[in-house]
Amino acid sequence: MKLFFLSCFFLTLLGCAVSSTSTYNNYSYLYSRGSIINPEFKIYHTNNDTSEIIFKIESADLIYSRSSPEFPYQSKFKISYALYEDLNSRHIVDSLTTHFIDINPTKKHKLIYGRMKFPYEAGRSGTIKITTFDQQRNQEHKTINNIRKSSFSSNQNFLAIENNRKMTRPFITSDDSIKILSDRNAGRPFYLKCFNDKFGIARPPFSSSDIIDFDLIPNDTYQVNLSAVGQASILLPKNGLVLIQTDSSKAEGLTLFRFDKNYPKIANANGLAEPLRYICSNDEYQSLTESDNQKLAVEQFWIERCKSKDRAREIIQEYYTRVNEANTYFTSYIEGWKTDRGMIAIIYGKPLNIEKRNDYEVWKYGQGSSYQAPSLSFTFYKRQNPFTDNDYTLKREYFFKPGWYRALDIWRAGRIYKAGT
Repeated sequence: MKLFFLSCFFLTLLGCAVSSTSTYNNYSYLYSRGSIINPEFKIYHTNNDTSEIIFKIESADLIYSRSSPEFPYQSKFKISYALYEDLNSRHIVDSLTTHFIDINPTKKHKLIYGRMKFPYEAGRSGTIKITTFDQQRNQEHKTINNIRKSSFSSNQNFLAIENNRKMTRPFITSDDSIKILSDRNAGRPFYLKCFNDKFGIARPPFSSSDIIDFDLIPNDTYQVNLSAVGQASILLPKNGLVLIQTDSSKAEGLTLFRFDKNYPKIANANGLAEPLRYICSNDEYQSLTESDNQKLAVEQFWIERCKSKDRAREIIQEYYTRVNEANTYFTSYIEGWKTDRGMIAIIYGKPLNIEKRNDYEVWKYGQGSSYQAPSLSFTFYKRQNPFTDNDYTLKREYFFKPGWYRALDIWRAGRIYKAGT
């Protein structure tokens, strides 16, 4: 796949500290498939005064046009950021908009990489809201990232480079060595902790919560020295996850995951059966996972319930779209579909409204005024986890039991379930 590192911009608009009278009350867009544009972002601290937004956009997400046949095709998009003291703050500390032009004469698919520097002093923490806008398609994408520059060992002090690509997501797909970059830790050693622990999937929303002990003992530990310019090459194990730390006594660092090579998409036939665990009986699940042809077994599972191949095709597409999106948005120390939020998103669908605070999220299902009085809601609390800051655990309640089994019955009857509709 062709790569393109975008370095040109033709206009930058600077912003100063202002107070906003509006705020996002509904954060459901964070996990929505509604936007055609799906950029990826990585925050990286280059030194004690400056940080970077590293981005990746697929050219297929953008509209390319030309004013006349003698001119090349080009796309125009802009990326804006706004810095806040925390997620709940309305006070914009700093903001900036950068306009980009990508020239693509043949309109071939490629990955567009770029970066935006912004001033951010050591010792600070906050929230950054990033908006990407395709000026020719009139489409936008919004996302939020937490910034933490109070430590030299947090994951934002590290940048992984795979196949000469700056990684915007921590999923390793290559068997080759990975380059680690850490400008703020140049010349210092770091520790590579390898874990091959097996974690289970989320329990039903009415069951008792699992207590996860993250005080795990690594299978292997290595010490690697960063060069004077803050670089090192490492070779990762074939399975599991790796935690990279400059201070092994702290519960933080950069975690790299090795799932399937196609992750976060479920593109391997042998991976189709596992996500059906939520709606299968024990015997059905065992039969599916032990089948010599999982793809055929999964198709037959749905055809038997849908009574037609066309209907089965539709429900398979929806179910695995939800699985893929769960992997995209909710991956923590395990695959996204195995997490509490992933489970709810797969079985119930995405909520119409999400209330989000620094340490919790509330997913609200229902129509009309249901944001104030939803017919169904789930609360997820942020959990301290040395491997990720994307780990949320569901507040389980016994009264979820009837609705859970009603949802499963609808899926098993060959129909797509969407709560609150």
